[in-house]
Amino acid sequence: MGLQAFNEAKTRWFLLGAMVLCHTIPARAGDPPREDVILALRKALAFYDELQYHGGWASHYSTDLRQRWGEWRPTHPNVVTVEDSGTTGIGIIFLLSSQVLNETRWLHVASKTGDLLVAGQLPNGGFTQELQVTSAGVRGVHQLKPYPAEPRPAGRGVLENNATDRATELLLRLFDVTKEARYKNAADKAVNFLLAAQYPCGAFPQRYPSSNGYDKYYTLNDGATTDAILRLISYYRRTGDSRFLAAARKAGDWLLTSVLPSPAPGWAEQYDRDNRPAKARVFEPPGVGTEVTYLAVEALMELHLVTGRKEYLTPAETALAWLKTTQIQPGGRSYRLYSMATGQPIFVDRVTGVLHDDLLALPDEQRPRWYSGPFFLQRPAAPMTVAETWECLRSDGREALLAERRTRTGSLDIESGYGAFRTPAIESEADRQALAAQVDRILREQKTDGWWQGDCDGVSTIDSNAFTRNAIRLLTYLADRGVR
Repeated sequence: MGLQAFNEAKTRWFLLGAMVLCHTIPARAGDPPREDVILALRKALAFYDELQYHGGWASHYSTDLRQRWGEWRPTHPNVVTVEDSGTTGIGIIFLLSSQVLNETRWLHVASKTGDLLVAGQLPNGGFTQELQVTSAGVRGVHQLKPYPAEPRPAGRGVLENNATDRATELLLRLFDVTKEARYKNAADKAVNFLLAAQYPCGAFPQRYPSSNGYDKYYTLNDGATTDAILRLISYYRRTGDSRFLAAARKAGDWLLTSVLPSPAPGWAEQYDRDNRPAKARVFEPPGVGTEVTYLAVEALMELHLVTGRKEYLTPAETALAWLKTTQIQPGGRSYRLYSMATGQPIFVDRVTGVLHDDLLALPDEQRPRWYSGPFFLQRPAAPMTVAETWECLRSDGREALLAERRTRTGSLDIESGYGAFRTPAIESEADRQALAAQVDRILREQKTDGWWQGDCDGVSTIDSNAFTRNAIRLLTYLADRGVR
């Protein structure tokens, strides 16, 4: 298992933007005791260790463990979710816990997850959203709805929702710790999958090989193109191979050509082959997306940081200013989609495809899907926002921002994915107090068996995303204060 490599790496803190500090922060009165935090983390890890299926997990489980869900779909008992709300995110938590707690038991679990990914990787290097484990082996599948229809085989790698991206990240982290070549080989194959998937214009599809269906477009929705950019930049930094930087720059150049004009100067969720905002599924009409705009600005800033090219910053200020106007209330959420013509929010019935300009015209159960963000929430012990990165870049400059990031996180890379998987920045006493309050709430909300409650399809569940999100905060708390 590479125990020597584990021991060499155990003090490094790879937690997506945090690292173990070399000193211990004195405990303050009222802070959760480190021993209680360690106990809660071990309890959660032990529960998910028992819950695993050949190294994989679902995104939700019924509290009686009789039912499980993938990406909001009921799944079969032998199907696991690859996305970071399931297998890959949980696997990373086990790996990080092994390093912070210095306990090899959790490394063995993470390695089992890595081996599952290696076995389930597609021949083209990508990963599907779900894997089915059978006596004949591991295969990529797509779970159908309504359940219990058998999942259908899936042969196209998925770029959205961090499926291939987070699998690549876990494989690379496992290689860094264990030095096992199979993890590095699989990660190399996955990044080369990104090179193959890229369109000539620089954009990426939702899946590759793309079909003639809704995934044939140049896609920003669910991070397809922007996460590919961040992964390619990271791999360039790791290898020095100019192919990866060239591909990232090509994607960034496409973003520069795709930004839309006022009154909503952001980006669409998907574009057709003529680079025009396009309709995908029935509930995805042409429009300007708030979440994809946020992610596009982030990717462009990261391209500036790695290349020094100032043209990548040109759309940033205007796009962020527009995003700020979309806040429903100061510091609050935005709506997901806005009209290119009027700049007003638009909403679509997911069943009929009928467009509305009033959220209340939709059925109650559809309304939560039409919110995004918040994008400008700046509070202690929160992940650093794109707006904060922009302000640091403007005030301090590129080199200073990179130096600060390396000092704070141990890496030049930024975290990919969504807010729930991003590490809170701990840089002040106010941050530490806020994190302590978060950890106190997490400990109080943890169930006796070690899990946290969520909701799926209106059913109270054991929530794997809550496990990941809460574990990151527990690990950050321990790393900041020292475990010993």
